[in-house]
Amino acid sequence: MFYDDARKACGILDVVLTSRDAGKSGKAPMCGIPYHAADTYIAKLIKAGLKVAICEQVEDPAMAKGIVKREVIRVITSGTFIDEASPEARSLACLSFSDKKIGIAFTDTACGSIKTQEYANPRQIMEILSKNFIYECVFPLNQETKIREFFKHPALRNRLTVLSPFEDWAFNTDLSRKTLCEHFHTHSLRGFGIEEMPAAVAASGALLEYLKQIHKQPLRHIDRISLYLDSEHVFISPAAAFGLE
Repeated sequence: MFYDDARKACGILDVVLTSRDAGKSGKAPMCGIPYHAADTYIAKLIKAGLKVAICEQVEDPAMAKGIVKREVIRVITSGTFIDEASPEARSLACLSFSDKKIGIAFTDTACGSIKTQEYANPRQIMEILSKNFIYECVFPLNQETKIREFFKHPALRNRLTVLSPFEDWAFNTDLSRKTLCEHFHTHSLRGFGIEEMPAAVAASGALLEYLKQIHKQPLRHIDRISLYLDSEHVFISPAAAFGLE
C-alpha cells in the first residue's frame, strides 16, 4: 500500500511505515504485509470499516514489456467479507427511494438469495435493519445526507453499519428490472411477486449491480429472489431487542 492508504493502514495493522523512491516527487510512503498472512490483515481492515481492493498480476512477467500489468480482481467490503473466525453470516442491505415508498433488498454471505420488500413508513425499514445485523448498507449517492441522518437513530447507531454510497444510475427501476430478468433468466418479475413494486425492484437491481462490481465475476451463487414478508417473522421492538442483547 502507498501514500494515504499506507499512512492509514500502518496504524490499524501495526506495521512499519516505510517509503520508496518515487523519482522527482521524492519518497512515497509505503507499508506491506506477508501475502501468506493476508487474510488476518484483511480482517483487521474490514473490522475498522474500510474496503480492501485485491490487486494481482494478470500477465506473465516473462512476457511483459516494462511494468507487469495488474488489475483489481476483487473488492472486499464489510457486507461481503467472510469471517472464518465467526459462525455468523454478514448481511448486506440496499435501500432505494421512490416518491412514496422505500425499497429494501438484502442478502448475506451464507445464502444464495435476495430478500426484498418496500414500505411507505421509514420506521418499518428501521426495524428490519435493526434486527437483521446488517454489516453494510448500499444507497444512492444523492441520498447520502438523508441516510447518514437515518442511521443516527438510537436503534441503528450502535450497529456500526458501514455506509456505502453507490452510483445513482444503478437505482433506475427500468434498468434494475432488466438486470434482474437477465440474471434470473426470466421475461418478467411477476413470478417473484415484485413486478408491481418499483422501489423493491430498484433496490434489488442495485444490490445485484453492486455485488457484480465488488466480485468482478458472475454471481452464480445468487439464484433466488423473494419477498420479505412480515407475517413470517415474530415482531420484537428495537428497544426490546436491544434490552435482550
